[in-house]
Amino acid sequence: MLDTTKRPDKGRKKMEHYYQDVEGWWGEPDVSKYKEMVRKFDSGSHFVEIGSFKGKSTACMGVEIINSGKEIKYDQVDTWLGSTEHRGDPSIIGGTLFDEFNKNTEKVSHVINPIRLASVEASKLYEDESLDFVFIDAAHDLVNVLKDITSWIPKVKKGGVIAGHDYGGGFFGVNGAVDNYFAQIPEAKVESTPDCSWWLVNKNFQIPEYLDFQYVWNKIQ
Repeated sequence: MLDTTKRPDKGRKKMEHYYQDVEGWWGEPDVSKYKEMVRKFDSGSHFVEIGSFKGKSTACMGVEIINSGKEIKYDQVDTWLGSTEHRGDPSIIGGTLFDEFNKNTEKVSHVINPIRLASVEASKLYEDESLDFVFIDAAHDLVNVLKDITSWIPKVKKGGVIAGHDYGGGFFGVNGAVDNYFAQIPEAKVESTPDCSWWLVNKNFQIPEYLDFQYVWNKIQ
């Protein structure tokens, strides 16, 4: 859905970003990409973020949505139990990760909707082609990233965007899942942004019915 919403009044005071105060991995180039997504889509759009950790990226998107003046539904999917790469983090050992997320996103709590489920299970809550923007930044191993992509891309509308973090660097699981999945769709173009390690695909194609996790996994083996 293209943006036809009237811009907020220029005299309106905007909320300042505070994501810098939250622990995590997010920088100015990431902010620019989230800003771009908010500008791209109209009021009534639906965004989902998979893997929100302590809320750094959520706080960023929340501020962007508030400042846009648009009514955008914004869900966060996470177990808030951490993954293998987070072992040793005191907030995970103590079981307080979700508490930290809530504390860090309190200022934007009226525009967010956390869903405490594993990614694949959460995807079943959504109708096919019901989402405008899906951002994946959960587990980084090949199997789980591939499961995330195959579970969520059917939920994205034609004309919507699916994207993710940590592409093109040392996360070989992310690289392998993205490259191997989209290699099966000749019309799909994977855009990469080295400055913030994003991968991004505009969904302007139909997904073949046979293209599921097992099909791609067999191709990889």
